[in-house]
Amino acid sequence: MSGGVAVWEALRAEVAAGRDVVLAVVVDSEGHSPGRAGFVMAVGRAGWLAGTTGGGAAEAAVVERALALLDGGHTSALLTQTHDDSAATPSGLICGGEQRVALVRMPAGLDLSGVVEALRSGDTVAWSAGPDGWTAGGTDGGIGGGAADGFAGDAGRWRFSWTSGPRRHAYLVGAGHVGGALARTLVPLGFRVTVVDERPGAAARLAGTAHAAVERPYEELAGIVAPGRDCCVLVATHAPARDQAALDAVAGLELGYVGVLGSPAKLRRIGVPGRVHAPMGLPIGSHTPEEIAVSVAAEVLQVLRRHPAHPA
Repeated sequence: MSGGVAVWEALRAEVAAGRDVVLAVVVDSEGHSPGRAGFVMAVGRAGWLAGTTGGGAAEAAVVERALALLDGGHTSALLTQTHDDSAATPSGLICGGEQRVALVRMPAGLDLSGVVEALRSGDTVAWSAGPDGWTAGGTDGGIGGGAADGFAGDAGRWRFSWTSGPRRHAYLVGAGHVGGALARTLVPLGFRVTVVDERPGAAARLAGTAHAAVERPYEELAGIVAPGRDCCVLVATHAPARDQAALDAVAGLELGYVGVLGSPAKLRRIGVPGRVHAPMGLPIGSHTPEEIAVSVAAEVLQVLRRHPAHPA
């Protein structure tokens, strides 16, 4: 999911400074369109601020339209972009497909602090947009719940509802160097990240990087992990026996991905169940914690997208 908290921080900064700003969001797409539903971008009077609607010439056109919206008296606009140079109004891209982008003026003084703080905490925020502007939440106007995600209507009368924030949950079992690198990698990829470590004070060291830090014996993992196909458990503890304890604790849970870090010799010794990715991560020849984190994140995304719990 493109954008994340940086877009909402940019929007909040503009409206708090007394300046109108535009939220641009891809509301639907088809074919090989680079923009996908839920991609968001912030545009101020100085131009692009944060996020993306897909990049390239098509995005430049969205920025131009957003600036025109700020200069005019309209609240919103709906832009259809066809990525084919033979189209009547080509987007400037030739990748094929099509996307629709909604542009909504966010007026100066709008309070977006609740949205930003919720996203920073790893929570989700439901919101909707239409010809009359942007609204937090669903029918109750609140944060944390709303209508089903998606686009409905036409150019005359339309409504786009969305839920921003993490749709997947990663539990990092072990707050060592690899755990820290995984947290730094997975948070920008749209995961709510919880670090679990049984050693006193270990998990707390990553409290500013992950969304949550839990100090608990690994035998109690089943009471911490919220199971589901959009949930992954990544085991990289300080000792092989503790890896085994963590794997045993989650053995009965329905999870989208379970992996454990280790060499072939270590993995043979602890005896890893067949459903566990061992060693976790794609074989890219990684050595440093950061390289390992990239390989693991890539494999997790690959596996979760085979059987998605939520469209992304």
